[in-house]
Amino acid sequence: MWYQSIQFKRSFTIIELLVVIAIIGILIATLLPHISASREINRCRTCIDRMKQIGIALRQYHDVYKVFPPTSTFDAEGKPLHSWRTLILPYLPDPEDKSKFEGIHMDKSWDHELNETFHNSMPRCFQCPSHAPDNTPITIYKMINGDKTAAGVSLSSMKRKPSEVVLLIEVGQPVAWMSPNDFSIEDFKNAIYPTGLEKPDPKEKEGYKTIEERNPQKKPVIGYAHDKEFHVLFADGTVKTYKNWKLSISELEKMCRIE
Repeated sequence: MWYQSIQFKRSFTIIELLVVIAIIGILIATLLPHISASREINRCRTCIDRMKQIGIALRQYHDVYKVFPPTSTFDAEGKPLHSWRTLILPYLPDPEDKSKFEGIHMDKSWDHELNETFHNSMPRCFQCPSHAPDNTPITIYKMINGDKTAAGVSLSSMKRKPSEVVLLIEVGQPVAWMSPNDFSIEDFKNAIYPTGLEKPDPKEKEGYKTIEERNPQKKPVIGYAHDKEFHVLFADGTVKTYKNWKLSISELEKMCRIE
């Protein structure tokens, strides 16, 4: 009898342990989506703050030169040298960013060996936190270039209000931060939103596929990094959020023109 009692107590303890483990598992499964959603909300806020920092730098550049920066500079032969991101470095709010890049050779291309030392030191404000870690020197923040866009023009020459003219959007494919590789107004013709691309197709045995796998043509993907929204920087420095990609791409294209 004494032996059976001991055995009963041991088995009861194991059952209790299993119940506790099961409860913990249920709690974790319940809380994880909320934790993930909370993290994404914080990342979106950080993304918006960083775009605002870029907007301030672009406006300060405009105050000095009376125009917004061009999307890239060129040498005498028409070869692209540097991105607008390099041009606004002196106007970034972080003093460390201003001093860190003083040695960039602006007369040499961004990928010239004399500029290699700067390739991996991207200012944090160019990094969308939902896209990649802060130490990854690639960006999806791209300025719009092309006919009747804000790049290289003055606020006074805009026929539309600056609050209605898009300067910058989030769009993949990602590029090296110093690369003069941005988003042309012509690229809107092939651009897509990620809606639906991130979802698994039940007809496919492979199941889940990434946006890259479902987009073999490598079309530009607007709103690339976030689950339910994307952010747009306007010429007046404001950042607006568009939920669930309800804004049509054709309408977004119109918003990128100064008239």
